[in-house]
Amino acid sequence: MKKTLLLFAFMLCTTAVWAQNLQLHMDMGRFTYNDLKGRSLFTTTIENFKQDKWGNTFFFVDMNYRQSGIDLSYLEISREFTIGKSPFSVHMEYNGGLMTSASFSHAFLFGGSYFHRFESINLNVSVTPMYKYFYKDAHSAQLTGVWNWQSENELFTLCGFADIWSYKSKAVFLSEPQFWFNLNRLERVSDEFNLSLGGEIELSYNFASPDKFRVIPTLGMKWTL
Repeated sequence: MKKTLLLFAFMLCTTAVWAQNLQLHMDMGRFTYNDLKGRSLFTTTIENFKQDKWGNTFFFVDMNYRQSGIDLSYLEISREFTIGKSPFSVHMEYNGGLMTSASFSHAFLFGGSYFHRFESINLNVSVTPMYKYFYKDAHSAQLTGVWNWQSENELFTLCGFADIWSYKSKAVFLSEPQFWFNLNRLERVSDEFNLSLGGEIELSYNFASPDKFRVIPTLGMKWTL
């Protein structure tokens, strides 16, 4: 277990070096649902998206905090290879993480992705159907949608994802739309002051809470590197 924790800590340090943005969220779950009083109050996210001539690499690392320290770390990392000059890509992904009392089952995903940009409204959208395998546990399938929109003056950003997958014959849904107000787009604010204020809304069904639909907002800030 100690070796696993050390390896994961090394992964966190490595990803932090290449992070595209750093986020801090104050989670309102403990205030909005009585049965979530023990939910962590703060979450940090390290996120990166990088394109190259073969496709793109994306990852994020979430860390949840209690008064005593970090009680959860979770990683998703994916690689896409574009097919010629088409909007289609081959998609490969890994999900996994650690809690203070246990670890997440490894999840390996493979599929294809379709990307489209709506130029007239400055909106990017991708749709990715995948085969999903939970290590030594279950075969599944997942459909993921991702979006990113910016206002014409880049003052506002709307982005996020929606996942739906099956686990042992049960449907699971998770979506986290985010809203950001980009301070460096204001007059008299330096273009290099890359702080954004906003947050996200976690929408989920059958995720962590069986047969329950949750709506959990956060207040957040983001620094883009």
